[in-house]
Amino acid sequence: MGVTKVSFVFGNQNNNGAADNGTVNPVLVNKAVNPGECVVFPLDLVNTGGQSDTHVLTYAIAGLPAEEQGRWTVALYVDADNEGALDNNELTPLTNTGVVKPYPVDPEKHLLARVCAPAGASAATRNVTFSAQSTNRPGEPPQTVTDSVTVKSTARLDLTPNRSGIGRPGSALWYDHVLQSYADYDLLESDLYFTVQGQNPRNDWSYTLYVWDGVNEATLTALPIQTGGPRDGQFRLGTGAGKLTADDGTPGSGTDQRQLRVRMFIPVNTPPNLTDVLNITVSNDANVGAGYPALTPDTVTDVTVVANSDLVLSKDNGGTFAINPGGEITYTTTFQNLGTDTLRDAVIMDAIPEKTEYRLGSAAAANAPPTNVTISAFYSLNWGTTWIADGGAGYVAATNVKWVLSLAGGGASDSLPSGAKGSVKFTVRVK
Repeated sequence: MGVTKVSFVFGNQNNNGAADNGTVNPVLVNKAVNPGECVVFPLDLVNTGGQSDTHVLTYAIAGLPAEEQGRWTVALYVDADNEGALDNNELTPLTNTGVVKPYPVDPEKHLLARVCAPAGASAATRNVTFSAQSTNRPGEPPQTVTDSVTVKSTARLDLTPNRSGIGRPGSALWYDHVLQSYADYDLLESDLYFTVQGQNPRNDWSYTLYVWDGVNEATLTALPIQTGGPRDGQFRLGTGAGKLTADDGTPGSGTDQRQLRVRMFIPVNTPPNLTDVLNITVSNDANVGAGYPALTPDTVTDVTVVANSDLVLSKDNGGTFAINPGGEITYTTTFQNLGTDTLRDAVIMDAIPEKTEYRLGSAAAANAPPTNVTISAFYSLNWGTTWIADGGAGYVAATNVKWVLSLAGGGASDSLPSGAKGSVKFTVRVK
């Protein structure tokens, strides 16, 4: 079977502004674009077939999610001055090249393909295939070039996750958060600020923000507070030349993020059942010299409930903030009896997060239970209407888990001695 001879070549330009040479650039091109903006690909077509021809121009974008179908736009234009940029006098879109005489009677046909990503486009790389088809030789295969467009993440700051805890008057709670940059440039630490605002009047409630390595508490460093100026009283991420570097594509790690910790002290005279909502907002000052604007602020919320009993709980997820579908997250809840008497009928309950599946057998003590305390785990498929003893393997669409505490050698309802402390855990898989 013979090879069909083609009558033209089509591909990326290789000589913007230079003299024609009858060839195209075989190297594929990738260009980055912000959501809602456009990029331009310079292309060339050379008629090598010995007779005049007109070529139909088409395009295709691969792998668009459903919500972006029909929202991308592509148009082709003549690059009249062969300089690789789309000028105002070139804004007449093409569906074909018009008549092109054989090279070098006619020069190369210089084209521009403008590809526009819609506002809100997801950060990903999309292949864009440009095609040219001979009309004189309809049986001849089209010539194509597949370049690509990488949609950049919207430049922003993310502060996650929201936290909650229960504490007694006169005690302190700690809430861990991660500040993540999704900018494609470095941000100076000295330009980043945190505003802290409580829902209730603060009175003698106190709070401190720290930065640390997320592992060793000896690295906890209190953030400085700005004095004077429009940022007076706000916490600053840093005072020197340290940088929150450009997004490296891996949330939760690297120098494009910071591990933060908030210490919340509950005053001794605080009444029980009070709920305090603390909003922490991160923002930045625009820095023209460093080349970046002010970004949209982001806020995280810490909810503190003042305990009306002696059983105090706190919960965390081990610092896991970004998991792909199929990945697992383990949640650990620490409990302690702060009272002087043994607790009776103590049960710890938790809800399974949305868009996750419970891993059977994972509801268990996170470490050795308190002396003589037995922990029995159960899960529910119907929001606690009925309970199933935990065990087995695999994943189920559970709604809740619970742990029942019982004390050997005590009364029938005794659960947790005074001062006893322990922790329980469960694991979910992200859908």
